[in-house]
Amino acid sequence: MLFVYPAVFVEESDGRCSVLFPDFDCATCGDSLSHANRMAEECLLLQLRTMQDEQHTLPEPSEQTPELLKKTCLDVDADPDSAFWGSIVVNVKKSF
Repeated sequence: MLFVYPAVFVEESDGRCSVLFPDFDCATCGDSLSHANRMAEECLLLQLRTMQDEQHTLPEPSEQTPELLKKTCLDVDADPDSAFWGSIVVNVKKSF
């Protein structure tokens, strides 16, 4: 089953890129934007599989608003001016 969730990408001053998921308590990063995107796919896939395995209800994807982007960044002391929205798509097969 395909899932699409919003992700906040934060470009760091050292060229790395952090990825934050406002709908989950998880984050990842990469050495570049493309690497961060691949890491975000893996991070989201693991999060969703774990939640399915533990029979938790998956949250509805949040709306990508400027307010949520800013809040997500400030929750982890990231600069909202260096951030932008992206969508991460993963295919999760039911494990039960």
